[in-house]
Amino acid sequence: MSAQAVASLPKIMSSPGAGSHLFFTRKPIYDAQFGAIGFELKLNGSEGRSHHTSFFFDTFTDIPPQQLLGGALAFLHCEADEIVPDFEEILDPKCLVIDLAEPKGGQSPAILIENVDSLCARGFRVCVGEYALQPELRAVLGKAHFLKIDTRRLDPNLLQVLPRRLAKLEKLKLIAANLATPEMMDTMVAAGYHGFHGTLHSQKISSKVKTIDSSRQNILLLMKLVQQEADIAEIEAGLKRDPGLSFNLLRYVNSAAFIQYSETTSLNRATQLLGHKKLYRWLSMRLMASSKHPAQGLMLRAALTRGRMMELLAPDCTPRLSPDDAFIIGVFSLLDKLLGMPLEEALAGIDLSETVKEGIAHGGEMGKLLVSVEACELPDQDIMLTYEHELGIEGMLPMAHLNAIQWAESIISI
Repeated sequence: MSAQAVASLPKIMSSPGAGSHLFFTRKPIYDAQFGAIGFELKLNGSEGRSHHTSFFFDTFTDIPPQQLLGGALAFLHCEADEIVPDFEEILDPKCLVIDLAEPKGGQSPAILIENVDSLCARGFRVCVGEYALQPELRAVLGKAHFLKIDTRRLDPNLLQVLPRRLAKLEKLKLIAANLATPEMMDTMVAAGYHGFHGTLHSQKISSKVKTIDSSRQNILLLMKLVQQEADIAEIEAGLKRDPGLSFNLLRYVNSAAFIQYSETTSLNRATQLLGHKKLYRWLSMRLMASSKHPAQGLMLRAALTRGRMMELLAPDCTPRLSPDDAFIIGVFSLLDKLLGMPLEEALAGIDLSETVKEGIAHGGEMGKLLVSVEACELPDQDIMLTYEHELGIEGMLPMAHLNAIQWAESIISI
């Protein structure tokens, strides 16, 4: 990873010895249409407990919150007494929800109520768990803004009636976590739950469309032309067949991602500025964005984050891996789910090298890197540590993850 990228990371994560133990995760909380309400932010690992709020304090000091959240809320999972005194000066409380962990055994209910009062007085919104349904803690529900329910821990009948029982608490929004099936999510929507947290958004859906639409066919054709390093005029002609694609290319080239002295309005010029490799990358991202999956926005974020992480880590792997191939592998690792078809079928129209195909299928050295990147989403510390060691990238995964999230949000906002 570049020195600039490492320098922009929080002090705790980049401190000696910390990187191999700390893992940052960002998991979406979404509405019934899979729009992002917010993201649960957690610091995981053997030292995460002692470093938690200090890590996020440093993070938001160095990186503006919108660069990690895309305008959504940050659900910061911690205990009330972990919030440092000046936290609201770094992150606008309007952007932050304090997701309070379950009180420790023996803690007085009065202390929790006092902590919630203090947080609300400081301008924070508060999220509590199903522990707040206990009779002695019910007073907390009148002060909280979100109630996050682990659906695995409550009786199904209670899950159904809970929104009605709490309907008088008008500001309280209910979030159902760890739903097992899409059907269960439908049931929770009908019952009155406002948000959802878990992995349903990343499940593959069966596509009713048996043929690839013309827009996606054109992208695949352009990718083939670019890969063959075809003449610029031929590529430009392909772009002109899709006005929407042409518009997005010009918007991308004229964005902050490129330093120019004047606006580019010519497709020919835009294609020359990008060059074949960058144009292929951009077309790959547009292919992913063409998905009709209901959670396309959330999954595109995940795909871009994986691609960027792979690209950042590839040069430091042993043996050294191709950053360009690594990026494509990371981005296309969710292609089957986004398109709702088997991976082999999803990749059929794309001319990829055997190395890239093997990596997407989690084989070879590229496959190991992909597995380690995917483990950051869970997080699975054992897998991360194993593959960090095998690939020679000890301590780099957390830093690359944070950098990749920031980059993916900047691309999505274009």
